[in-house]
Amino acid sequence: MRFLGDAIIKFSTVTLIVGVLISSYIINTNWNNESLISRFFMWVWIAFPYVLSLLVVMIPSTGINQLLCEFKFKEDTELKNKLDKLLKKINSLSNGEFSQTGDLREQNEHIIQLRAKLYQMRTWPFGYSENYKYGAAFISSTAMSFITLPPALKDAVEKILSRL
Repeated sequence: MRFLGDAIIKFSTVTLIVGVLISSYIINTNWNNESLISRFFMWVWIAFPYVLSLLVVMIPSTGINQLLCEFKFKEDTELKNKLDKLLKKINSLSNGEFSQTGDLREQNEHIIQLRAKLYQMRTWPFGYSENYKYGAAFISSTAMSFITLPPALKDAVEKILSRL
């Protein structure tokens, strides 16, 4: 899972880098037509790589999470059923069959250990380090796009952000 999580983060980070390049180009280009619709599409193209980057992380991750949760639930149910059958078998043995009890108890312990490992299994393809890497990449990319804004546009964005 860690490999898959790393691959998703790397692809998303590349998308963020492309977002910085696209937004820097769009913001620093002199536009002849400054109509409302051209400004709208300009900001759509600036925001698009960032939204796409978030989708690249979230869509596969939620699908993987759902599959792993289903697998974990199914396996836990099977192990619980095996454990119940084993306990019934142990309880039904009479005193003369004491030699089989040790083997059955060992199987019982093995199933309990498998359930403990299953409980510890992660269902999210990312660890804390991947979350921090992506967060740092997203914040730095957004900051880099903001840094490349022309001064007049930067002042307008700061006014909008101060009102929030």
